Amino acid sequence: AIRHTTQTRFSVFSEKLADVSGAPVCAPQIAARLVAGESIESIPRLTLLQAPGVWTLWNQAAGRMDIPPQRELLFESLGDGLQAAIDGLGLIMAPLGLIEKHLKTGQLVMPFKEKVERVSAYRLLCPHGNEASPKVLRLRRWIKAVIRNSGSPTPATVRKA
Repeated sequence: AIRHTTQTRFSVFSEKLADVSGAPVCAPQIAARLVAGESIESIPRLTLLQAPGVWTLWNQAAGRMDIPPQRELLFESLGDGLQAAIDGLGLIMAPLGLIEKHLKTGQLVMPFKEKVERVSAYRLLCPHGNEASPKVLRLRRWIKAVIRNSGSPTPATVRKA
């Protein structure tokens, strides 16, 4: 299985495939409220259940206090969380590599410059011993080639863009 996760310890074989950089994104109308001076805490936070600590990491990178939002909506699926952000329901910490088309079309915008590098990772998981099977080896080689050809992951840093 391929999983997007912040976890690093598993009871099965685990191999990191790619690091994921993240940043808060939202619909343009939400960004306009922030530009007009509304506090980030007053904007609903859209949080993915599989990455609960990413907002704390981003607040640290941005030099902000980690103040809880007034409202938080939890999502199991990134797709559902992104759709909520596109629909103007709040801010979501999104994996930048997966939302490029939404940023280019203007459906989503980055209201802040700060990003968090290596906020999570895509990992290959399988039962111990299966990682050496011919089918899994072929899958691992293919995935690594796709990642290599699409651009290499960024170094482990937190940076301000």
